[in-house]
Amino acid sequence: MKFFRRHIKFLSFLIAFGMLLYFLAFPFIIVGDSMQNTFHNHDRIIVSRILAKINIKRGDVVICKYNKIPIIKRIIALPGETILIENNSVYINGKLISEPYALTNNLPEHKFISYTLQADQYFVMGDNRISSVDSRNFGPVSKNNITAKVLFKFFPSFAFVNFNWED
Repeated sequence: MKFFRRHIKFLSFLIAFGMLLYFLAFPFIIVGDSMQNTFHNHDRIIVSRILAKINIKRGDVVICKYNKIPIIKRIIALPGETILIENNSVYINGKLISEPYALTNNLPEHKFISYTLQADQYFVMGDNRISSVDSRNFGPVSKNNITAKVLFKFFPSFAFVNFNWED
């Protein structure tokens, strides 16, 4: 009888630990170059599903779905804000924003883009603007399509990656 109790306790622990990892933090592998120089192809990151539902700020790096495929992008504009992109400069509510993480070398002039986001919409962009398919192409992302928030990169080197230029 003790044998079964011990195994049931161990199995319960494994299930609880697995659920904890599934919701709080789990590993993810970057595919593609749209987030260079923050992330490179095959970098390993830790993401959280719960934080994506309760705490999204400007500058956060998130995993969202585009055509049912997970993609990694940075939050540029929040619900209710107006975003304007003109000559590769980004304005939020009429104010030019600083984007030190963005890789913008030799960008062709991009078309004029303007959105006023609804209550559950976010505008996302890749850091490597020349090779990123993002909200400039497919429009704002609804909160339901944001599946995880990136916490940090752990391989090949450890680094925190979220950047809020308003703090």
